[in-house]
Amino acid sequence: MNELKPEGDSKKFQDVLREEVKKCPLIPVQNGFETPQETKRVRGNFDDLLSGDLFGELCLHTDERRLRNELDSLDIEYIDYSELRKRINEISDDLSLEERANLINRLVETDSIEGKTPPKLLINGEEETIQPKSTVFLPPEGEEISLPDWVPQRILHPKLTSLLREKFEVSRIRDLRLKLEDFKVSEYNLASLVQSIVAETNRRVEKEEKGELQWRKEMLQALWNLYSSRGENVTLPGDISIPLPTRNGDFRKADSLYLGEGYPNCKILEELYGPVESNLFVISPEELKFCEEPEKIEEFLCWLGVAKKPRHVEKEVNNSGYLNYVLNSLQFPAKFGNLTLDNARKVKYSSHRLKVQSIDKLEEIIEKSDPHAIICYLATISGELDSWRREGDEDAVLKVKPANKINWRSLKGQEIPSYPLWLLENEDWLPVENGSSRQVPKVCSIAKEVKDLSPVVGYPAVDMSHSLIEEERLDKTLVSTTLRKVGVSNTLEELSWDSFYKILLELPSLDPEGEKARHLYRVLIENKKGSPSSEKHEEFLEKGKMLGEFDGEKSYYPVDELYYLENATLPETIISQYPILELGERRGAAQVKKIFGVERLSMDKVSIRNPEFKEHPLSKEFKSELERLKPLVYALRVDKDQKFTERNRIRELEVILCKSFEANASVGDKEFEIKLENGKFITEGSKVFLVYEPEEFEKNILKDERLASLVGDIFSSVLNVDISDKTYILAQSDNRENALRFTEGIGEEALNKARKYLQGKEDSEITFVAPEPTPVEEKETEEEKKEEREERERGVESEEEQKGEKEIESVKIREKEMPVSEKRNIEIRRVTKRSETPTSTGPRKRADADLAEKISLKFEEENNRSPIPVSHIQGGGAYGCDIISFETESKMNKFKDEANPEMIDRFIEVK
Repeated sequence: MNELKPEGDSKKFQDVLREEVKKCPLIPVQNGFETPQETKRVRGNFDDLLSGDLFGELCLHTDERRLRNELDSLDIEYIDYSELRKRINEISDDLSLEERANLINRLVETDSIEGKTPPKLLINGEEETIQPKSTVFLPPEGEEISLPDWVPQRILHPKLTSLLREKFEVSRIRDLRLKLEDFKVSEYNLASLVQSIVAETNRRVEKEEKGELQWRKEMLQALWNLYSSRGENVTLPGDISIPLPTRNGDFRKADSLYLGEGYPNCKILEELYGPVESNLFVISPEELKFCEEPEKIEEFLCWLGVAKKPRHVEKEVNNSGYLNYVLNSLQFPAKFGNLTLDNARKVKYSSHRLKVQSIDKLEEIIEKSDPHAIICYLATISGELDSWRREGDEDAVLKVKPANKINWRSLKGQEIPSYPLWLLENEDWLPVENGSSRQVPKVCSIAKEVKDLSPVVGYPAVDMSHSLIEEERLDKTLVSTTLRKVGVSNTLEELSWDSFYKILLELPSLDPEGEKARHLYRVLIENKKGSPSSEKHEEFLEKGKMLGEFDGEKSYYPVDELYYLENATLPETIISQYPILELGERRGAAQVKKIFGVERLSMDKVSIRNPEFKEHPLSKEFKSELERLKPLVYALRVDKDQKFTERNRIRELEVILCKSFEANASVGDKEFEIKLENGKFITEGSKVFLVYEPEEFEKNILKDERLASLVGDIFSSVLNVDISDKTYILAQSDNRENALRFTEGIGEEALNKARKYLQGKEDSEITFVAPEPTPVEEKETEEEKKEEREERERGVESEEEQKGEKEIESVKIREKEMPVSEKRNIEIRRVTKRSETPTSTGPRKRADADLAEKISLKFEEENNRSPIPVSHIQGGGAYGCDIISFETESKMNKFKDEANPEMIDRFIEVK
């Protein structure tokens, strides 16, 4: 047929036929047949979905390529997408869930939407049509969520969601979201929904300011619905700001509010923050109608950011007291970036910033809140208090900016003490017995002796029947433990120096009869170690009074008029000439002087004339036994006798055992007679006259216990050190060398050294010059090098250039507790002189090990450390070195009691 052509016409027959077909209703459509010109095509097979008069002109679908080509050749157009969407929107309300799912699936699979506005096929859980411009979230699995109409976001119907997963053959929500991208569907995101609800509430509040409370309550209702339907614990991001109504009718961000009265377990918060600011509390649960259970409302509000315990906050601190405390705790020289500062003064007088972690409004709480609430709160954070004390503030930042520098430098390699702990220890918030004002915890004590002395030294006045104490079930032990963690001492000896000198200054008015004075003096002298370092100490030495006895009466005397009686061996006629401190004997004259400023009563102030004595028949034997004892006594002191002062006193000491002694004596203008009683002695220069009648003995006269004790007192008096007990033990021992070794750890070498020195064979004076440490150059970072280059280009001098050839400033030394350094072995090498006539073959002179050890001990003492020689200790108990050293004397004394190797700071091997 193709070969046939009408006369005068060049068209092919097919073309002619198509022209004729276009005029005829031959195309199958939903409602029968239509002409090609009236027919519309649609991409994909929608025959079972788009039917009826509204879609009557839509061409039926075919998969045959030949037929599709013919439809193309007949110029049958595709229906315009906007028209198709309009018609689908018209039937949307009548579609079933199955039909909706199929229609959405076909539109997506055929790319019919192509980024344009989708038809209204999505519905929410209430089967309400979701407008195309709304933000749509897929629902959480297994949950039905509804949002109020005023919220622009919508949640897709959960059953429709399930059908769509089936139609698209996907199992993961994420894959379904990708399929529904043209419908602007997002994965369920609780945080995003919350943020959207809050944002819409804020927008509406701006328009209707008078209705803010109602809008906030509706917002809380919507958020509650989301919270109640969440499938898992979801934490809201910290950057979501949710304004909530307060108890006072104001509105504040959730992350600045606290739960208060009406909520379970929030009484402590109420008592802590109520006096500070009443507007810090969120609206009461009675005003929130969406739930009748306060416990659940509490959980919900905490989820939004409201706190049920005091918040931790970061803040910049400008408290000069705390800054001084921080600087005193640092080790200098200290590194600040690439800058080294060698003392606290340079930090303090540079520009500085100190940022720390603290408790929200802690300063106001301490000033205004009930101390019982503070105690109850502290009891709940016991572990945190321990961490603050042990580890300090790991997140604190101390920065300095020296003159002529642009950038701030941060402290490196050192921790900063906790600011809240310092505040709790040093601010006056603790009520005390007999006091109208509050006291600083660290000058308070729970020791029983303090109760009657309060409020000079505060005894905490905690009401154990207080409602908070009872509700938290705190007993006295827990309260005491909590108070101790913020500085309150458990015993008198734990009190600071300031506290003790405050007691001593106020004691004459608090204890006028002196009933407690003697006990307090003894507690102080027995337990306080180290040297006093406080302003109160200086004030006490200048103005203080202490209890003393004079002429049979007790009264308070200025400390510079009192004398301390180390032992009762002086004649009573001498003792009666002075007011004697009520302390008791054998407390250590040096310690009494250091702490109280009271001088030891000695024969130095007494002039002796015309002595008459009757020497005891056993005097010769006594002197002989004493001479044998002298080297052992000196062995106790030889390592501390750097100038041989004690050696000379022992060597020259002569003790005369008498049956009687009488003399004339004078003190100033006073003259009197002395007659020694049995068991008394008197000193005149290097001679000591002792009146005593020994008991019967077989070999050793010093087996007499009373006589051995008197000998100990004599040596203590002559040397002005307390070695009475040690001397007594040595005097009584059958094998004194073994006693010296076992009780004091002093071996044969030290004893031989003592004997040698007593014979006058002392070493020449030794001067130890510590080698200068080799400076370690620290590498600069690229950033620091760049900074230094920029500063040089601006003409800013470097730290080294600023130093130039300037004079070294005066050095001030202040005693303080040093941090424990890491255990390490230190070798001190001794440089020996060569022999004047050295030979290559003869043996070299051996080094003096004792001398080297003595140099090392002196070096440690010169550097304010407390060393103990241990080279004599052998076997399993040995320390593996020659000297162990401690940063403080108190630490050394504690080690002697506990023998804990972890307390040792330095292990020194002498070479």
